[in-house]
Amino acid sequence: FEQSQFDLAVQGRRNPGSAFKPFIYTAAIEWGMTPDTTVSGAPIKIGPWQPHNYDGSLGNGDMPMKIALAKSMNVPAVHLLQTVGIQTGAQMVRRFGVKVPMSPYLPSALGATEVPLDQMVSAYSAFPNKGIRVEPHLIRKVLDRDGAALEEWERTTYKVMNEYVALTMVTMMRGVVTGGTATAASSLPHPVAGKTGTVNDHTDVWFIGYTPTYVTG
Repeated sequence: FEQSQFDLAVQGRRNPGSAFKPFIYTAAIEWGMTPDTTVSGAPIKIGPWQPHNYDGSLGNGDMPMKIALAKSMNVPAVHLLQTVGIQTGAQMVRRFGVKVPMSPYLPSALGATEVPLDQMVSAYSAFPNKGIRVEPHLIRKVLDRDGAALEEWERTTYKVMNEYVALTMVTMMRGVVTGGTATAASSLPHPVAGKTGTVNDHTDVWFIGYTPTYVTG
């Protein structure tokens, strides 16, 4: 704090990279797809923009959604957003409580929208909480010197998705930890699910994970 009063957790807007993908996958599950639905990995080129996977490849073989998410494949994620529609994706992001509007183009599937960390953590709280998002707060209560409550936090929650969609996403995001891009998190003595995110040249590197009780970013 002596060096900087800038609070990165609530004031910093950063590209979440692949940590944004679960919002698009949630829209796909709600749209009627399942973890075993095959998603295309065919190369995409729109004008000068051509997405590539983390390994630099411009495409990959078709694969189940659960594998595409666990391995954080970029090209299938763009195909998914193209399938459900940019408008549907943007509405889903709003439902998750992300106050920054999703940029209305396909690169948003890969986290092109800048979002504060606290909004991302709050959004992810809906997954282990069976579809109910918890609004974050900093102060639970303020007491006077006699112990009487002057002000008290009132729990604020929002229904983001139904329980089936939430539990399906938890199952897929467990795959990220058990056999995907976040296997290091499997060393924790708790059931953990979550998603990694890496921005170009590692400008930002994310992991947002959760147990049945806690969400952290």
